[in-house]
Amino acid sequence: MVPVAPSFLSPFDVAPSTTHVVPEAANSTPVIVDYWRLIVRERRHLLVPVLLAALIALVVGLRTTPVYEATSSVTFESTKGPVSIQDVGGGLANVSVEDGASEFLETSDVALRVIRDLNLTSRPEFVASGPLQNLIADIRAAWSAKEPTTENQLEERALNYFHDHLKVVKVHQRPLVKVSFQSQDPQLAAAIVNQVPAAFIRADMDARYSATREADQWLNERLAQLKANLDRSEQALAEYRRVNGIVARDSDEGSDRQISILNQRLIDARGRLAAAQDAQKQASSSDWGRVMGTPAIANNPAVARARELQSGAEARLAELRSQMGEAHPQYRKAASELTQAQDDLRRQVEAARREIGGELEAARANERQIAASLAAARQTYQNLGSKEIAARQMEQEVQTNRQLYQTFLGRLREVTAAGDFVKPPARLVDPAQVPTSPVKPQLVLMTAIGALLGLLVGFFAIVLMDQIRNTLRRTDDVETKLGRPLLTAIPKLSGASTRKIARMQTLMPDSLYAEAIRTLATSVALAGMEKDMKVVAISSAMDDEGKTAVACNLAAALATTRRVLLLDADLRRPSVSAAMGLPPGTPGLVQLLTRRASLDQCIKSVRSSPLRVLPAGRAASNALDLLMSSRFDKLIAELKKHFDTIIIDCPPVQLVSDTLVLGRAASSMIFVARSDSTPLQVTRRALHRIDKAGIPVLGVALNAHDFAQADRFYGESSGYGHDYAYAYGRSGERRRSSGSRSSSVPTVTQVAPDTQTT
Repeated sequence: MVPVAPSFLSPFDVAPSTTHVVPEAANSTPVIVDYWRLIVRERRHLLVPVLLAALIALVVGLRTTPVYEATSSVTFESTKGPVSIQDVGGGLANVSVEDGASEFLETSDVALRVIRDLNLTSRPEFVASGPLQNLIADIRAAWSAKEPTTENQLEERALNYFHDHLKVVKVHQRPLVKVSFQSQDPQLAAAIVNQVPAAFIRADMDARYSATREADQWLNERLAQLKANLDRSEQALAEYRRVNGIVARDSDEGSDRQISILNQRLIDARGRLAAAQDAQKQASSSDWGRVMGTPAIANNPAVARARELQSGAEARLAELRSQMGEAHPQYRKAASELTQAQDDLRRQVEAARREIGGELEAARANERQIAASLAAARQTYQNLGSKEIAARQMEQEVQTNRQLYQTFLGRLREVTAAGDFVKPPARLVDPAQVPTSPVKPQLVLMTAIGALLGLLVGFFAIVLMDQIRNTLRRTDDVETKLGRPLLTAIPKLSGASTRKIARMQTLMPDSLYAEAIRTLATSVALAGMEKDMKVVAISSAMDDEGKTAVACNLAAALATTRRVLLLDADLRRPSVSAAMGLPPGTPGLVQLLTRRASLDQCIKSVRSSPLRVLPAGRAASNALDLLMSSRFDKLIAELKKHFDTIIIDCPPVQLVSDTLVLGRAASSMIFVARSDSTPLQVTRRALHRIDKAGIPVLGVALNAHDFAQADRFYGESSGYGHDYAYAYGRSGERRRSSGSRSSSVPTVTQVAPDTQTT
């Protein structure tokens, strides 16, 4: 009995087909676990860029000039006095920290004052050009004479450096600002942050002084104009009154004030009239709910009490209905009380409606009365003489000019007084101390970042190399990347086992290798139940993929239950003879097709095994002609009569076209692919050639598969352990206790004439 295959090697899904579609790339897109397994597999290669990048970062950090940071604390104080200088000219510090006063510490004016106070343009740290600027300067110097650096250029460089290294941070929920500066000189860093508040105070005082002088000059000019206007308007008024004999009157008693008051009263009366009309409209509605929603009715005390009585009667009636029923005397009494409450509510609503109507009539009468008074006042005002009106207008002009003059005169006095004393807007509360330890470079952080960058570079490198290599490394790659059924996964051998790999099925029947071959034999047997499987071709894309070893072992596995012939059709590089231990010069297929040997002379048997072997013989340069001859077709037809299964070891598909010719005689083909060896594109092209030739492919045998590595890096498993396979194989040996199989290495003898075709 053939052992049952593991789940992932199950042959029951085998369905021979001549048309296969390779799954789209999306179906094989790597997931996170695949990347993790790739990292684990290539961890040694990944460690090199990580260590190299970390070492480079560490060396760069050690060679970098240390940078020190000093910090001082500054507080801002209100400078609001009797007059705000900002109202007339501006200033730097008339705002609080919350309003953004700390931003003034970072202005170019303050920075330039500090640069000049400390002579920072004389320090190379502040005026040195960057690598790009030096390169541009060298290029320009090569084409023209080098121009000396001006003082303005030095200040511009120092200013840019100053802004890049100055940091102003507001302290949360406190009227403090932290001023920090980074420099290669720790003493200079402390001096700069202590000098910034002083420079800011001087800049603010200069701005205040300038604003005061400008405001004073502007106010004096404006005041002179206003004084002239006031004098002219007073003289014109006096002359007009003298000529026309008009006596001055108090403007508060004028008709214009009376008209203004009446006009405002009319507006109020019309508003009350509109409200009364709206209330009357709602109260007159036929919708009882809308009537009850009228504010004048809803807020009426009598209506409110009636509604409360009605609500109480309704609640009592509902309670009696649920407790005693409608036939009970108390229920009928409660119903009568509810009716009385409803009637009382209607009476109160009608009374409220009448009150609303009365208020409406009163509002109309009041509006008509005020309108009449306003019309009379306007008529009186129009009856005034044009001379009196003109005099009043002139009086208003005089009053306006006088008010403007007095306002500006008072502002001029305030500005003059404010300019005599300026309170400092800021104060240094915590001077900076000279730092003792640098803040840059941070060797640990730089090394960690370098290691991280090395890790990323190494990761992308191994991913790229993994994609470039792109081989079959997992068992499910056969289906996901090739679109073919996996017949079996044959384990990779090492050491002494590789020298006898072609006879593993006979020499080590209890091994995992033999178990995988039996799984392949099961696939062939099951496929033979559905179609003719007398001739099975075995090929691969390239050489050295193990197709000959697979063919030899598959033939040995099938020979235990049927008549099997192993045919070596690789006439250019025959290898079955050496693999099966045949002596050199043994005649084979080439001699048979060229009529130099008979079939009896070419077919060999393996002692202690029913397997028959037809070797290739010597290599032939005209292999394709021999395989395309009619004699080869007749030979295959003759062999079918005497053997249940013929296993043909074919040449690699990508190297020669012999396999495509042999495929005509085969019922199906088993494609052997070496695990993690042949590029995927080469394997796909080989299968494409086979499909194009119309050769049905039973499936793919994944050869030399490293199960230990697949289990460690891809989470795969062979499906059963060594102990299980050994026990299973030993039970099979007990069933074969007849002694037909010898434990010694089998020898090859010539087939007797009477047993060649049996």
